Amino acid sequence: MKKQHLFVSILILSFFSLFPGFAQVISPEINYSEERASFIKTISERYNIRDRKLLYSIELIDRELFVPEKFKKYAYAETSIPLSNGKTIPSITEIVKILNFSGMKGKQKVLIMGNNAGYAAALFSYFYDSVYLIETDRTRENLYKTLLNDKYNNITVYYGNAPDSFQGYGPFDSIILLGAVGSVEPAFFDVLKSLGEIIFPMESRGGLQQIIKYRKAYSEISITAGDVSFFPSLF
Repeated sequence: MKKQHLFVSILILSFFSLFPGFAQVISPEINYSEERASFIKTISERYNIRDRKLLYSIELIDRELFVPEKFKKYAYAETSIPLSNGKTIPSITEIVKILNFSGMKGKQKVLIMGNNAGYAAALFSYFYDSVYLIETDRTRENLYKTLLNDKYNNITVYYGNAPDSFQGYGPFDSIILLGAVGSVEPAFFDVLKSLGEIIFPMESRGGLQQIIKYRKAYSEISITAGDVSFFPSLF
């Protein structure tokens, strides 16, 4: 009997090796629409996010397109996604927390700077007239240019890995750093409009992070702290 089972197993393996496409046909495919709907329900309940436009924007964007093929099944999981180069893509939850913390969503000009920030740029494009994305990962630059330029006409993608990468594109109403920093470079304030804001995850020595918002009111800077966040270091 064991020999028969072994013989059947060998036949099955041989069949799939000869016809690999058949395995894909019978394998259950991920229903990304259902995954997206489930994620929206989760964050609205768990984090009390009630901004209908924000939730609707998440529904409109196919986040799986921004994720490497082998990690697409985690596109709507509440976890960061690793890349082969050692970097990560932040979870949607953390990106949503950053956007939800902004007090300037509207007809504004925003600068986004971060690692693998293409999805965030797409999400922010529903809230700002002009979105400037400074992508700090060269390997993702062309992908984001293709995905974003084909569908979004208010996003401009550049590559850069230093604060001077955005010089000449300001001033901005909002600046959002999608990567943890220990302090904010003066160059960011130089291109920030009066009454504008800078939002970023602040790193502490203990490894914890907190969302910080600097608001520029003429010569004064006000600081607001928000929920804990988890992002890789930006610089």
